[in-house]
Amino acid sequence: MTGELAVHQGFMINDSLNTQFKYQREQGRTSFQEAYLLVLGSEQKYLRGQKIIDTEKYRLFKKQDYEQWQVKDPAMIKEMYKVRNNFDEAKNYMLPEKSQQL
Repeated sequence: MTGELAVHQGFMINDSLNTQFKYQREQGRTSFQEAYLLVLGSEQKYLRGQKIIDTEKYRLFKKQDYEQWQVKDPAMIKEMYKVRNNFDEAKNYMLPEKSQQL
């Protein structure tokens, strides 16, 4: 008898509290969806900016004009001359200020 009573009371509590917590559930789900959409939007913005910078870096790499790479540190300039024939390594040295802003 106590098992049936506990089950019955559980159903009663569930029914009465279900309507009260429905609003909280909906608001929680909505806020998580909004946060997820914000994350996706910022990720797309980052990827778009990264693609623009990579195309600019590739253009500068093809020109081989090292002054336009905007490297100011003398130690970095020595490293830049070592990697001047490899784009994947050279793009790490090119346009440091723009890359850091992204």
